[in-house]
Amino acid sequence: MSLRFVGLCLVFGGIALAADPPGFPPGKTFTFKSATATLGAVLDELTKQTNVEIDRSEAENDRAMKIDCEKMPFWDALERIARESDHRIAFSEGGQKLQLRGGGEIVYRETPMSVDRVFRVSARRMQATANFEDDRSYVDVQLNLNWEPGISVFLVDQPGRSATAKDSADQDIRVTDDGGGRIPASGNGVEMTLRLTGVTRAARSIKLLEGKVGVIGAAGTLEFKFPKPVQTAEPRSEKQGDVTVGLRTDFKAGSDLWTARVEFEYPAGGPALESYESAAWLIENKAWLAGVDGKSRIDNNGGYEVISQGDRKAIVIYRFTDDAGQKLGKPEDWTFHVRTPTRLLTTDVRFRLENIPLP
Repeated sequence: MSLRFVGLCLVFGGIALAADPPGFPPGKTFTFKSATATLGAVLDELTKQTNVEIDRSEAENDRAMKIDCEKMPFWDALERIARESDHRIAFSEGGQKLQLRGGGEIVYRETPMSVDRVFRVSARRMQATANFEDDRSYVDVQLNLNWEPGISVFLVDQPGRSATAKDSADQDIRVTDDGGGRIPASGNGVEMTLRLTGVTRAARSIKLLEGKVGVIGAAGTLEFKFPKPVQTAEPRSEKQGDVTVGLRTDFKAGSDLWTARVEFEYPAGGPALESYESAAWLIENKAWLAGVDGKSRIDNNGGYEVISQGDRKAIVIYRFTDDAGQKLGKPEDWTFHVRTPTRLLTTDVRFRLENIPLP
């Protein structure tokens, strides 16, 4: 029997009992029912409830539709909206933008998919290959792993390590593991490929493809602000939750090149990373200067340089120069901003895909 206390740590029989470790959230939900709503109105309500914007520039926003969702997970709700409005879900800008596309020859097409909390796994493409030289044949299944906007994922395990498959005759299909390392990820999605061997000509579909993939990411981002980032003898430091950011600058009035040395420190106990993977969580970090007038902004237009990196700490140099129509001027006229992930997390994303047609 287990004892659980949220937000409280007790000592019982000499053993410390603590709250569950932080993890990825369960995912947003959507509730809406109407027999005569327009697609635009439904998407407005989806954004209101989930704070997720859906690009509708290629959608028929005036199309009437019937919709009935009751505390439905975000990805399931978006799929239902696409189906009821005869649109398709699409991902653009490296998976960072969610779209609905419809009209003309674009119609809804059901995609084998599976939802686990904030994650969506779908089958995107399947390709059969026959190699006549060594008399081998195989089928490559391309899977898309996407996550809700606001979530960050940096590394994903190869999906073949724990997947199983059956064909339409209920025969086992071998899933091969290419032995590769974890897949770098960014934006809101990543492509994964599973190779199936031993698929017979009689098989008409993949009846079941299920498994899990490990992911390393963060449940959100943090924005640190340092007003009047003038040069100081000692670094400035700010802490949010269990993430600490230190800042030291050489910002001087009249200089046309400013350099900011930023040190990121994360708590112990996070996921272990290989040395070549340790920069993965830095990829989406952003640094910029915002004017005290509320209008001016200069991104790190002089580039950046990673001085050191690990699975808990990193030091990055960000450089700023005069921008077109915007001088650096005086440090007192700016606030230095840097955005970085919340503490790093690891989890297994489980998927179960059914009835994937074979080519």
